Amino acid sequence: INRFVNSFGSIILPKLQLSSISKSNKLRKLFKLSPLQIVDSNEIIDFDDISSINNYNHLIEVGTRVVTDIDDTVKSSGGVKLFGIALGGVDVQYERGVFYPGAFQFAFELAMNAFQKKQAKLTYSNSFSPPKVAVLTARAKEFKFALALKPEGKLCSAYRSIGKVNGFEDWGVGQVYYGSVKEWIFQHRKGIRKFRNFERLIENDKKLNRINDYILIGDTGEKDEDAGERIALKYGPSRLKAIFLHCVTDNHDDHIGLSRKIPIDRKCNDVPIYYFKTYVGAATLAYKGKLISSDSVMKVISNAQSELRLLDPHFSPPIGDDQIDSITFNKISSSNIVDKSFTKSRWLDLQKDIKEAKAVIGYRKR
Repeated sequence: INRFVNSFGSIILPKLQLSSISKSNKLRKLFKLSPLQIVDSNEIIDFDDISSINNYNHLIEVGTRVVTDIDDTVKSSGGVKLFGIALGGVDVQYERGVFYPGAFQFAFELAMNAFQKKQAKLTYSNSFSPPKVAVLTARAKEFKFALALKPEGKLCSAYRSIGKVNGFEDWGVGQVYYGSVKEWIFQHRKGIRKFRNFERLIENDKKLNRINDYILIGDTGEKDEDAGERIALKYGPSRLKAIFLHCVTDNHDDHIGLSRKIPIDRKCNDVPIYYFKTYVGAATLAYKGKLISSDSVMKVISNAQSELRLLDPHFSPPIGDDQIDSITFNKISSSNIVDKSFTKSRWLDLQKDIKEAKAVIGYRKR
């Protein structure tokens, strides 16, 4: 039995069919479990089809659920427009479809930190891993045939991989809530739609016996701030622990000039709203807010550096460097990189945030 119990006191069961748990009273008594169902880690619950909730009404979960936008929050939209209307977002620092370095690790660390704290307060728990990520996206449900998040897709696979690397094979994307064509045409309605979808999320979690609070991750490009404020005003800090907003812009000069126009952090109904440029910066803010540990910050740093090196293999600082010197930057002038200014700004942003992060957590080289 011991090999099925992890260091947090949670029971880790081998791969089982749903029926094998629901029908086995002996197994439930052995592990002191209430009747429940295990959801396959590769499955996404699409709550635009509300009938699907009936299949999961015994799942019990305790923790903090990370609720995230996708475009310009996890993945760059590239600032592409159709008939003058943005297709998903406005960010031009990264190419369309590129994942932001450290985004997946940051989401996991937020969920994991809260999971560890709450597990320690329980005699036993039916939660086998931190709550899965919930997605609030402005992508139109009418275009789900082309835009839907699929379990085998790159984004869901990336979340799932982070969970597996950290020892939780069942962690990844859970519930997904879409927008509609109306919000694509009437952009000002996106915040309202995401607010209403968040209310659906809370109601569905309640029906699923999930005792969660929430952390929202979005961006400054398309009404995520408006949605966050609406959620904060209604639910307050007892349910919404924090809002993180990725600062993006459609102004090429902002990146060419390497400026960092980031709003000042603030509170809305006592819910902290944090603004960040890189996910290392987000991790530092989360550490200050006691949402993650210093070890978590270092994991995000390592992950973000590795992922950015994969994006820009011809231009990156030596491994282990805390700063990029002028000599290193001069390499870019003779390289074949097309978007040289953007590549340079990515590394400047990241290295600046790494330097600040290490100062905040008191990091010392060993």
